[in-house]
Amino acid sequence: MALFRPALFILGLMLVALAVMMAVPVLFLAEGQAPDWHAFVISAIVTLVCGATLVALYRDIPDRLHPRQVFMITGLSWAVIPLFAATPLFLCHLRLSIVDALFETVSGITTTGSTRSRTPSWFAKVARPLLPSRGRRCPFPRVPRSSRSIG
Repeated sequence: MALFRPALFILGLMLVALAVMMAVPVLFLAEGQAPDWHAFVISAIVTLVCGATLVALYRDIPDRLHPRQVFMITGLSWAVIPLFAATPLFLCHLRLSIVDALFETVSGITTTGSTRSRTPSWFAKVARPLLPSRGRRCPFPRVPRSSRSIG
């Protein structure tokens, strides 16, 4: 269990940070009388409670981390953070399934731009034309293909 303690402590800190970040949309959604502000409040509270519990239980960590612990932190954070970050999408009025909410969350975290949403947002309308595979105006110069093959 000593190997897990630092990883769970740092994961708890990440969850607390995520809960604080979930509070930002609440400020804007509650001001505009949007119907989904409660999804972010519930998600932020659940995330904060889970993160604070991990921080409180595993706060005795060593000064240095073993490489195994660093890999464990990386793997756990990529598995757990999207689960908690997907809860507002799952609870909101869009009625996304858990898989679709996770897909949207991981897509947002990794900034791939992929979406399963049927209702495009204003950002999707603005950002889609800038993507090289989708739009006419590509911000990156196109490299002509050479006739020679490699190898």
